[in-house]
Amino acid sequence: MGLVPLPRYRRALAAAALLAIGPGIAPALADDATPPALVRPQRLVHRFDFEEQDLGNFESMPMHWYAIGQPPRTTAPNFDQHPLHRALTTRRGYPAYSEIRFDDAHARSDAHSFYFSLNGGNAGAFLEVGALPAVPGSDYLVNAEVRTEQLERAGARLRAYFIDNAGKRIDASVAQSTPVRTGGRWTELAVNLRGDFRDAAWIGLELELVQPQPGPHHPLGAHQVVLRDVHGQAWFDNVTIWHVPHLELRTPSPVNIIRAPASPELAVDIRDLTGHPLAANLDVYDHRRELIDNHAWTFAGGISQRGGVTPDLPGYGWYLFDLSVHDVHDADAPFVGRPVARTVAAVLYLPAIADVPADQVRRFALVADNLPEHQLKLMPELLSATGLHRIVLSAFDEQTPLDGIESRLDLLEDVAHRARLDRHELALSLSPLPHALLEAMPGEADAAMHSRHPLVALRQPANLWLEHLTPLLMRLGEQTLDWHLGPARDGEAFYDPELMATLDDVRRQFRTLVSQPRFVLPWRLDQPRPPATPADVSYMLDLPPSFAADALDEALEPWAGPDSPAWLVVRELPADQQPHDRRVASLAHRMVHAWRSDPRGLALGHAWTAGDTRDASLMPDPLLGVYVQIAPHLADRRFIGELPLAPGLRGLVAHRHDGGEEAGENVGGMIVAWNEAADPEDAHLEMDLGGAPVAYDVWGNARELQRVDGRHRVELDDKPLFITGVDAALAMFRAGFAIDQPEIESTQQGHRRTLTVTNPFPQTLTGQLRFIGPAGWDIQPGQHSFAIPGGGRIELPVTLRFPIMEVAGPRELVARADIIADERYRVDVSVPIELGLTGIEFDASIEYQPRGDGSGAHDAVLTCLVTNVDRRAGGFAVFANMPEHPRQERLIPRLEPGQSVVRRFRFEHVDPDAPPAPIRTGVRETAGPAILNRIIE
Repeated sequence: MGLVPLPRYRRALAAAALLAIGPGIAPALADDATPPALVRPQRLVHRFDFEEQDLGNFESMPMHWYAIGQPPRTTAPNFDQHPLHRALTTRRGYPAYSEIRFDDAHARSDAHSFYFSLNGGNAGAFLEVGALPAVPGSDYLVNAEVRTEQLERAGARLRAYFIDNAGKRIDASVAQSTPVRTGGRWTELAVNLRGDFRDAAWIGLELELVQPQPGPHHPLGAHQVVLRDVHGQAWFDNVTIWHVPHLELRTPSPVNIIRAPASPELAVDIRDLTGHPLAANLDVYDHRRELIDNHAWTFAGGISQRGGVTPDLPGYGWYLFDLSVHDVHDADAPFVGRPVARTVAAVLYLPAIADVPADQVRRFALVADNLPEHQLKLMPELLSATGLHRIVLSAFDEQTPLDGIESRLDLLEDVAHRARLDRHELALSLSPLPHALLEAMPGEADAAMHSRHPLVALRQPANLWLEHLTPLLMRLGEQTLDWHLGPARDGEAFYDPELMATLDDVRRQFRTLVSQPRFVLPWRLDQPRPPATPADVSYMLDLPPSFAADALDEALEPWAGPDSPAWLVVRELPADQQPHDRRVASLAHRMVHAWRSDPRGLALGHAWTAGDTRDASLMPDPLLGVYVQIAPHLADRRFIGELPLAPGLRGLVAHRHDGGEEAGENVGGMIVAWNEAADPEDAHLEMDLGGAPVAYDVWGNARELQRVDGRHRVELDDKPLFITGVDAALAMFRAGFAIDQPEIESTQQGHRRTLTVTNPFPQTLTGQLRFIGPAGWDIQPGQHSFAIPGGGRIELPVTLRFPIMEVAGPRELVARADIIADERYRVDVSVPIELGLTGIEFDASIEYQPRGDGSGAHDAVLTCLVTNVDRRAGGFAVFANMPEHPRQERLIPRLEPGQSVVRRFRFEHVDPDAPPAPIRTGVRETAGPAILNRIIE
């Protein structure tokens, strides 16, 4: 590619936009602080600044612009001969009395702008055909500055497109901005026109003030209440068309998922027709928005730059590649100013697909309903790249006309055929139903039909809908695994008192064309489970982001079990509402907790978007990578218990779903562990895991764990770590070590407790248990011998005593077990305990105070707060001891329930610059054995 070494280029990300998966990020000229001179004037195609009086235009409308929905103010005899002119001047919804004109009240520059005023409906203007010639194969950037006032619901929008020689708009080229409301401020809108259309002759523009529209997927359909603005204004200025370089970033995969051993090589294609020297910069970001790699080079203009770049990636994961191109004005500073073009690509780099039984992997699905046609065609490639086998597609598109159903079925049949070649399974959703199909039913006049819900339509007499579904059933019925009767978020089925009767009718009609149809009903998690479920019916439960991972255990309890009819669809917040790192952690936790209920399966929906390439492609969301990497870990395993770890850490134990460990070995287990609330320096798992454990992160990066001094150690963070190859029975032996009362009253007397030891092995477990911690504690008896039958448990009595100077707080009761089951083990087991004083809260803080005698010396003042929360009234003494100072004590003659008392201690002549000496402090009963020790650093 002729790379030229350049200083590493750093650029701040434009908010979170680069990491929110989405097209249309490139190219862009969007830095208002950049002097215009840094963009070559040769790139300027035209600027509409609406300063036309010097040109002799004293009309109310700019030259070449006409109001949408209004009769044209022109004497040109051929104006109406252009199909686009006729369509725009007669477009409905744009009242003829909307005011559209020049304005001198507000302008971004100079004196005039283009003014639009709402008077109900929409308002807009378009550029006449032939005003702006287009060069076929060239890319353009169109930007405009806009200001709005008095808008609460409507918004200002910019549209651009190519027009062919016949005066017809090339619909596939249309690009439009999101409607904006600026509240009196000027802001910039920008859209890109991709030079993919050889028949492009002109550029078309529309400036609009548009009202909100009914949501196409809203369950109320035509009965939606959409509030609109009656009045409001918008001003457009400096509508500018730029000629920009053609940029492309590609990978060998149309779905941008690269599997090892292949590496993610990027094909870079840069083409510019201006002939000026350019500088290109490629930044690589991970899902945390951290810059991890950079490539920069310069090249002469007018030369196509095509080549490959292999980024230096730290491991498997999701990566964003940001390619920008600058006009070079100074060879020593090639990246000064705004880029003239920009594009991005999101790529998943993952390990090779895991070898997991296909019948278990099929318990994980992708929901890809209501896809645009170009994405639908890529679904077989997406399934193959993810390693999943099941996908849910929509049978129809909302806009499918009755005479277009056959072509829609041709496309579906092709997708199904290609999917079957790789043994993928297809489920079809009857949502959405085409508008034309609903309108063809006589019952459409009924208000219920406006809901467009499949169940509502199928509730009608079969003669009203069967003829329309017959082509679908005949061509794809036997290839379809399940029929989904509505989107997962919809709870309509729950409110149908005749639901099962409706299903019986539908089943009977489907069986005239399909041998064994199966149905999936949408169901909300807050709706109770039906009392009885037919064998050919399952449920799709929506798990919205509002359900935290821990809440799922209880919420899914009614649906739990090996015969669960529930599929769970996990949804996360979009990238513009939550950082990717938190989205990734949330999905991982919720997948793990959801799998504990042993559902029929899990599903993830629409974790991708259209790629920013000429050909159809997808850009994967980070969630897709996490989902497909966690799925194989969970697919053939079920959770059998929780592993007790240090405070703030969580661990779950799983083993093979079919118990299929090889004879004589028990290393098919898995531990899922993460840091829930512990300090990072304490967030590690340290124990003998047995077998040959390997730790996998959520992206599939693996690390073999080495045994050191008889233990494995692995650091934990907020994302689950999947540790495979462990001895599941040994892990469950640890999990089965429990204590009846973990709270130890801080009184100088023996504390009797009962320990439970469980045998997870199928054979009798024999051995000895010897206590080794907490250090300095007296535990009697110090050793136990036992024999526990397979699957049984025993209880062991112990008496605990702690040293008089022991500090309150969490501890671990640790025992070393020498056991024999299928083989001999030596393993440490532990259970958390807490040393404290029931009903008493004790807090202390220390500060340094100048003595005030001019010596420069300081005193250390210790403030103690003692609160009787719910203990009976009594006398207490607060004490404090600092090295090299006399011990001090203050009495509290009587502390009533609910009462708080403060006691202070002063230690004189303390050097605040010297290494701090710990202060031992605490509270004791004056007429009892209770004593609570604390160390204040």
